[in-house]
Amino acid sequence: MKSSLKFTAIALLLGGVLHVQNLNAATYASVVAIPSDSAINPFAERVSRIFASPGTPKEFATSIDALSKTSSNTNNSNQEKRLLLHTLVSEVIKSELPLTFFETALADDSVKVKLFVAACVAVKQARISSDITISEQSAEIDALTLALEKRVGAHTDVIIDLQGQVNELSEELDQVYETLESTSVRAFLPLTGPSIIIPVEELAAYTVVASKPSTLPLAEQMYLLKVRENLGNPQKLGASLTQLDTLMQFVRNIASDVRTPESLARSALLRDIIPQVQGIAPIIGEYMQSVLGQIAVINTDVRSRSGLVWAAAPTPIQTLQLSELESRKNLAYSVFDAIFGTMTKPATVPAAVDFRTDQTPANVLTSKVQMLHTTLPLTVASSAIVVKSDGSIAFSGGVDFSTGIELSSEPMVSIRTATTELLGKVLGAQTLVRGTFATSSVTGFGDLVEAKASLLPPPPAPLAVVPVALASDINHLDTSSHSEEGALVDDAAIGTKPITTEEATA
Repeated sequence: MKSSLKFTAIALLLGGVLHVQNLNAATYASVVAIPSDSAINPFAERVSRIFASPGTPKEFATSIDALSKTSSNTNNSNQEKRLLLHTLVSEVIKSELPLTFFETALADDSVKVKLFVAACVAVKQARISSDITISEQSAEIDALTLALEKRVGAHTDVIIDLQGQVNELSEELDQVYETLESTSVRAFLPLTGPSIIIPVEELAAYTVVASKPSTLPLAEQMYLLKVRENLGNPQKLGASLTQLDTLMQFVRNIASDVRTPESLARSALLRDIIPQVQGIAPIIGEYMQSVLGQIAVINTDVRSRSGLVWAAAPTPIQTLQLSELESRKNLAYSVFDAIFGTMTKPATVPAAVDFRTDQTPANVLTSKVQMLHTTLPLTVASSAIVVKSDGSIAFSGGVDFSTGIELSSEPMVSIRTATTELLGKVLGAQTLVRGTFATSSVTGFGDLVEAKASLLPPPPAPLAVVPVALASDINHLDTSSHSEEGALVDDAAIGTKPITTEEATA
């Protein structure tokens, strides 16, 4: 009902705009006059270009949305908003775009300033409501306008209610502007220190550590891959985390240079995620470094037992320990990917242009990403893993995992304790990043079957079975069911065949 009233309010406001030539000169000049000179009407040329090449409904709505925001910081913003509205009305009246185009644009969730697109819909609806000529339509609207003026006098309370709806629309518009302004301010605030992670105290019976593809821009992914690469080296890890501050400065330079909503939002998001990465990565790195340290101890012991011409082999217990440690090295990578999203080194990255001709901030960042790409090794892949609440591995790499080692032995106790501590911190970290890394995927389950089932792809669409012919119908086959030699159709060809649901409903 509220939405309907809003559209009614818009229609009332536009009632005198569709045929302004019938208004008196004073009203025309003060209310709906639309200057054609671009120096007087700064929107005329830009709106005309949008309607000349509107693109998809979403692209059209985005263009109108962006155009409407250009007047948000001026001293005459209200007058400019009305001027933009009137300019849109003029173009909609002339436009051959169908009504469905504007309705689709209005329905898109990404459209923030819906007032202007809603005006396009209202005008288009009014424009196509009749097949009569423009002159006849003008006369009809004039008559409706007179009738409306009478009704306004008789229904003042209704008009006041409608005005309230219009005011609500204006407030929503102001909120959008405030959000944009807030994003702009947050994009340039100083970085905070590393985020504090509060561990989850109680683990589920089984924890699934899976991952989803990262949605971050390429530059952010490359810098995070550098962090991932250095998880096992505390010095290099610290350096790669510091490099994120440099990335922040590059992105801010771009936002300052172009000042688009996209660049400001990217800078604001990066300001949120960098402290999170700087708080979470050292936790994963400490676990990885512990695992690699234990692997190194075993390898050192094996080498110490080797002779000059022969190499010793790990003892049976050391072989089991190495298998457990390798699975936990995979766990460290899997946790990183599950929190921040799966990222892999691409085969190529965009090349920077010649700095002698282009020293823009965007080109600077492109150059840095290109240099970083050359130093990154191929990404070490991780696999989904299921960990029990006691710190043992239940499922890894698509198969059940069990080395048969005694879980209560001294080496396994320390490994399992470190693993449960890691999971508690990771689950706490996931709560922290839920608003920034939408790809985060660490989930608890009470049953192993449920845990493993969560890693399976969705089942395919069921097949519908449609009968082709029944064996009892063979005697009723006509001569067309025989071969040229007069033999009956092969029995194997008579019965049923599986077809897809789409075929069955075609």
